[in-house]
Amino acid sequence: ASFLTSNLTVGFILGALFNAPLAFLSSADVIVKNPSLAAAIKRWSVAAQFHDFQRGVLSLSSISYFVMITVVMLYLSVVLIGRRHWLGGRDGRSMLGHYIIRTLALVGVAVGVSLLFSSHDGRADVTSENLSSLSPETRKLIQGLDTKYPVTIEAYVSPEVPPEYVQARLDLLSVLDELKSLGGGKVRVIPHIIENFSEEAVLAEEKYGIKPHRVMTKT
Repeated sequence: ASFLTSNLTVGFILGALFNAPLAFLSSADVIVKNPSLAAAIKRWSVAAQFHDFQRGVLSLSSISYFVMITVVMLYLSVVLIGRRHWLGGRDGRSMLGHYIIRTLALVGVAVGVSLLFSSHDGRADVTSENLSSLSPETRKLIQGLDTKYPVTIEAYVSPEVPPEYVQARLDLLSVLDELKSLGGGKVRVIPHIIENFSEEAVLAEEKYGIKPHRVMTKT
């Protein structure tokens, strides 16, 4: 952004605007009502890519996401630094279209690399207690599944739980993330973060008999 203007304030505003889409994609479900489409859009947000890291998991898909963004932005910076050489003068010939095509091609490569590692992800649980690791038996079971008959897991989770259940909630969500990542197209995970008396809460009770329970806790 600073290469596009000599004004620091304008450069800051432009920089914020350039980063805004990557940040606000995590709230796609506010605008997009189709759950599947909203989930696909949210996957490209910075928050979604940081999710593995915050659980202590190093994934190639998340690493490649940030590496590709860095590569594209560094290339754009190099192009903008030398624009006086290719933009053309009174007798020069502008190569603006040429560099736009090259940049778009690089963006396409970056998206392709991210999609490749997303579908062929390599993951390493670096937590001391292996909190995000699946057992060998579970891995073997998932590998033996047939893509023609995918397994669907629907999880109904409360947004807030008593302190005694916080770790259990985190462990559950972590296991679901690992099942989804390892399963690929073989396992579909649909997490529902539900409030009491909401439409999804009513559906959970009618469909699966999941009811809210009052528990005693210390505060």
